[in-house]
Amino acid sequence: MKRNILVILFSCAGLLIACNLLSAPSLPPTPNLTVAIKTLLSEAQTQTAVVEETIVSSSNLLSTALRKSTIKPSQTPRIIEEIAPTIEPQEPIEIPEPTTEIIPITLPNLGPEGGIITSFVIDYSAPTILYAGTENSNVFKSTDGGENWIKLKANFSMAGIDTLAIDPVTPSTIYAGASRLYKSTNSGENWSEIGIGLPYESGGTAYPPIYSLAIDPISPTNLYVGTNMGVIKSTDGGENWREINTGLSNEYINDLVIDPIKPTILFTGTSGGMFKSTDSGENWYELNTGFDSLEIRDLEIDPLSSTTLFATTQLGLMKSTDGGEHWREINTGKSNASVSFLAIDPLTTTTLYMSTTNGAVLKSIDGGETWGEFSINAKYVTVLTVDPATPTTIYAGTDKGVFKSVDSGEDWKAINTKLTAIIVTTLSIDQRVPTSIYLGTYGGLYRSVNNGVSWTDIKIDIPFTIFTRIAIDPITTATIYAGTYHGVFKSTDGGENWKEANTGLTDAEIITLAIDPRTPAIIYAGTHHGVFKSTDGGENWREANTGLANLEIQAFLIDPTTPTILYAGTNGGGVFKSTDGGENWREVNTGLANDEIQALVIDPTTPTILYAGTDGGGVFKSTDGEKWRKFNTGLSDSSVTTLAIHPVSTNTVYAGTTSGHIFYSVNGGESWEELSVDLTNSGIITFVADPRLANILYVGTVSDGLIIIKYGNQD
Repeated sequence: MKRNILVILFSCAGLLIACNLLSAPSLPPTPNLTVAIKTLLSEAQTQTAVVEETIVSSSNLLSTALRKSTIKPSQTPRIIEEIAPTIEPQEPIEIPEPTTEIIPITLPNLGPEGGIITSFVIDYSAPTILYAGTENSNVFKSTDGGENWIKLKANFSMAGIDTLAIDPVTPSTIYAGASRLYKSTNSGENWSEIGIGLPYESGGTAYPPIYSLAIDPISPTNLYVGTNMGVIKSTDGGENWREINTGLSNEYINDLVIDPIKPTILFTGTSGGMFKSTDSGENWYELNTGFDSLEIRDLEIDPLSSTTLFATTQLGLMKSTDGGEHWREINTGKSNASVSFLAIDPLTTTTLYMSTTNGAVLKSIDGGETWGEFSINAKYVTVLTVDPATPTTIYAGTDKGVFKSVDSGEDWKAINTKLTAIIVTTLSIDQRVPTSIYLGTYGGLYRSVNNGVSWTDIKIDIPFTIFTRIAIDPITTATIYAGTYHGVFKSTDGGENWKEANTGLTDAEIITLAIDPRTPAIIYAGTHHGVFKSTDGGENWREANTGLANLEIQAFLIDPTTPTILYAGTNGGGVFKSTDGGENWREVNTGLANDEIQALVIDPTTPTILYAGTDGGGVFKSTDGEKWRKFNTGLSDSSVTTLAIHPVSTNTVYAGTTSGHIFYSVNGGESWEELSVDLTNSGIITFVADPRLANILYVGTVSDGLIIIKYGNQD
């Protein structure tokens, strides 16, 4: 929906549950299943408090009971859901490292909650039913006015849900627009792609992205979608489509609306101005008189007086009272923040709400002539919707999820229970206090001190950004560095307070960070233009690129035993190595058939062994840090975005891919098997293995947030 305001998101979601709920893939066959499991876990917890030998004993006790189970693995999700809310956090039980087949259990997702909301719609026939589209390719539904959410199961394409629309006659029919168009006829339970008849983008084989969608209120089989190819129309509910662009001098459609009284009249806001059609889209003409900016972001029609229209631009709000023929600016009292979306009270249409990019909601009670401002605890507001039955209730979609006001915008509260739509971009575990986990996302930074049972939103006073890497000082773990697309930020008190650490960084778009394990004042930053080095804890930086040819650094490694030995994975140049702390670099690409390196990991016990994940070439392995050999047997997806090595059995390696597959090898990459994990259409961005437990893998994804995979062996 209105895609242009989300350009700052760059393009392209929390931790599930504490890793101490279950320790094996099946459960004892008893009618009192919950009681039995609690009893076993209680016994194990008591024993773990004694000595390490007793931990092993209790693990064996539990494992023996579980091996005798006759419960099918498919029953475990229901069982986990049953017991999860009632079990208190306990010291996890270590399970022996995998040696053959890994049997995973994906634990329920408990947070962090929230995420970037890109579209929102209310069921007009039952206004407590809400639908929220997210940047991470999901649609969530609430049936209780936003108090609780469920993720609807659909295999949406990997793109933000830019628009949602409900059929004005049959509210069980819903449309969702992303990089493709989808339709549900049973209130979101099932979805099918209906954009198959849409024309391809010029010169390509892909359908155009759907930025807006309008439904004829009288003949709802008439659909109009706004794309980067103009307006496309269907007269049969989406089965067939044709372009209707006659007169459109700009075909990048940001918004599209239909006159509720005369549905043959349409208006479209484009990146090049306003256009109107009076014949159901067959012909269009410009309506730009009075506009200082032609970048139209949002367009709304007064539902009681359809000749009154409002349009937001990068300069503010414009109003027309003659059907769009003439426009004037109405911004008195408005802050200098850039505005984006508008909502109109359907019963009192002189009451308007407008969102901004600084986390505020503006309100006018005189048709937009003057404005007041109310704040929301978010970086920016992406969409506003007024309850059609109770217009004092307003919903705001933000970069932190959904917020709700029940007093006409005066006060707001977050309503994100089970709305887990974050895009996880980086993970880090405190090696000295492994219950502390840090998580970076598109737009936020979070901390858990109890294995993910609860989360704190860490506040950093910077504009919206992507957090690309979190690095924790291995000696003084209260010192944390956050790499972002706005540079490096440093905290010395465990994330409570932050300061910029960018002096000397001529490229502030940080892709990766690494700390010298022996001398943590030495830090390396990989950027789009090579490597930067700090020797004073990030206070000052200098380039360390001799031999690197100014390449983009996508992965970075420090030899844990000889920290002057470094490896840099580049975009287009393969792997480079330095043996003098980054002063000089040379290629080490012998045998490396793919030069787009997306991930690098190093064996912590034998640091001459490295693995490289590539874009299109799969996994390569080096046993001397110089030469490489492809290790792809069983690896059916060759775009490897992240790698991790088992903390105990270093022959066990994990690989995550762009299309959402997770593979594992128990023989140092000689062969691979795919983990059977129920993910949606979700790219894998990052892995981290729990340093205490051999059987916990944290996985950061695009569409499924942060999940925990807990596994055991099949005996």
